[in-house]
Amino acid sequence: MGLSRRRWRTSSAGVLLEEVLVGPAALEYLDALHALLDRFWAAVNGSRGPRPLADQRTAFITGLIEIASNIIRYAYPPLSAGKIEIRLRLHRDRVEALLTDWGQPFVEPETLAPDWSDELPESGLGLSLARRALDRVEYDRDSSGRNHWWLVKLL
Repeated sequence: MGLSRRRWRTSSAGVLLEEVLVGPAALEYLDALHALLDRFWAAVNGSRGPRPLADQRTAFITGLIEIASNIIRYAYPPLSAGKIEIRLRLHRDRVEALLTDWGQPFVEPETLAPDWSDELPESGLGLSLARRALDRVEYDRDSSGRNHWWLVKLL
């Protein structure tokens, strides 16, 4: 399954709850992402909106962490000061993450998804894991050179 390249979603229509984090694209920043997720789930639990089941939350977190890790590892040249923006949103029918970076464009790997029945390689699984965990994974690069990822887990 290839990535869908659609017009970037900027509308906040239908958003019941949103948490935003902007910071450096560095592996140390993953701790801040986990803190963002903790705040988001606490807000979801305290809201009148839907409450995703544990397996839905786990799948959403897995997909989000895999894509965020790939951005941190590959969007910017080594030792450069890149930036990443992460928006977590709750809708009545889904949770979504919108990730933006200003790094290199993403290029879809030419190799097929791994055969999940064989022994798995040490790396190169992030996008495949995200696709398996989430209901939608979309990527777009806008005319100003920003990369956008839209990750969705349906409820």
